[in-house]
Amino acid sequence: MNTIEILDNNLIIKDSLKRTYIYLTIISILNILSALGFIYKKNEFDYFYYFTGVLSLLMLIKMYLFDYKASIISISDIKKYKATHMFDNYKIILELKNGKRRDIKWFKTKEEFENCIEKINEAGIAKD
Repeated sequence: MNTIEILDNNLIIKDSLKRTYIYLTIISILNILSALGFIYKKNEFDYFYYFTGVLSLLMLIKMYLFDYKASIISISDIKKYKATHMFDNYKIILELKNGKRRDIKWFKTKEEFENCIEKINEAGIAKD
């Protein structure tokens, strides 16, 4: 179950984001290897394989340089948060002081979303 807790000045996020990033990493690496294999095998220029390889590489760079996957974040490391919703998809974006961001987007109902925002506000995190 996905939950957010505040213990010892830390925000503890229990969700499956790490597992999702592992799956995306494996798929991206396989996609890059597949694109390189097809390009090497054909010995001709094919835009599709270059496009998929470069797109997978860019996704890997974005995931590991700009996104944050940790489940335990010190409240002092969080600069601000932004709460958004569109078409019944609720999302909270935590912006960290090191420039990375941590997305929380597992909310099924508006009540879960509002409960999470209350916990974040109780922790004293500034809203964008």
